[in-house]
Amino acid sequence: MSDDHQHKLLSEFDGVSLVRRSASVASASQASTVFAVTGHRRFEIEAALEGVGIAVVFNPFFGSGIASSIIAGWQAAHAGGADGCFIMLADMPLISTADSQVNRKPPI
Repeated sequence: MSDDHQHKLLSEFDGVSLVRRSASVASASQASTVFAVTGHRRFEIEAALEGVGIAVVFNPFFGSGIASSIIAGWQAAHAGGADGCFIMLADMPLISTADSQVNRKPPI
């Protein structure tokens, strides 16, 4: 991302790393459990997530692409008894808690 090889998710947006900001938004949503799937430079990412109160899942196959991370997250959610999954990428700083609200009423 830059000459100093900073990880994109560790870049700051309004003084907070992108990954921490996204995790905080997700944990403030209606989701019963929030998982962060890590891969490249996982220990730095996990350190940035400390204290947010989410579960971390390591994807050892992160190099094969985002699909393997989606699978790792879904497997963790499914193993925990989830009946659905909301996928949120951590590099979208303008996402808010309102974007994750679930409308449980069927469309008219």
